[in-house]
Amino acid sequence: MARSIVSAALPLLVLAGACVDNNADSGLVILRNVAPELGCNVDPGSSSVRTSGIIEDDAVTGYVFTPVVRNDLVTVEGENITAKSIFVSGARVTIDFYDPDLFTAAEQTTFDTDGLTKFVVPSSGAIDPDGGLQTFHLEIVPTELIAKIAPKLAAMTTDATPSTVLDVRVQFFGTRAGDDVSSNTFRYPVTVCHGCLTNVLGACDMLPDGEPRAGGACSPDQDGVIDCCLAADSSLVCPAIAPTPTT
Repeated sequence: MARSIVSAALPLLVLAGACVDNNADSGLVILRNVAPELGCNVDPGSSSVRTSGIIEDDAVTGYVFTPVVRNDLVTVEGENITAKSIFVSGARVTIDFYDPDLFTAAEQTTFDTDGLTKFVVPSSGAIDPDGGLQTFHLEIVPTELIAKIAPKLAAMTTDATPSTVLDVRVQFFGTRAGDDVSSNTFRYPVTVCHGCLTNVLGACDMLPDGEPRAGGACSPDQDGVIDCCLAADSSLVCPAIAPTPTT
């Protein structure tokens, strides 16, 4: 089976959630990570904030970060706003492991060299001054790194739903009036787990009433439980779908 048969309960993070540091002079500020809506749509005015993330270790896509970024520069009356507009070019991402024993020092050095734990995500967007907002979609944990973590979790045989937490740091950069600017560095913990987002309802031909959950808004393997069922050959069907009746 591609996934473990476990309960739908999400693991509790004992670490602090997302946080920021200051880089006030630039005017470029990562405010928060917004919980996206259906279709991975992000509303910059949304008050629904996600302070940490979680993704399955067999995810087919990397973890998608959906922040709101603001331009805090202020214009005076009659000033051309273009002079204080910030043109975002991308984001620098650095990943560390809260578990120091998960990988050897040599493995971690290789990850840095290969661009799995230190890399740049290209992006674009113009943010007006006076509190202008822009939303972004960034893959901040690559699938290649998740694939390296998966066998480490498989070796944790004492835990039915093993997991590990990544310390992810994101910093946007761009230009203003031809000068380089960088944002604050936003720390965002991401849990990589095995089976913790999968809920098996039982046999597919005996599903309970109700619509099965289909996982997260940006990916079925991220930030949301997915309901699955067991087919006649014991394979896992996700999301859960009852078999088509035969005549």
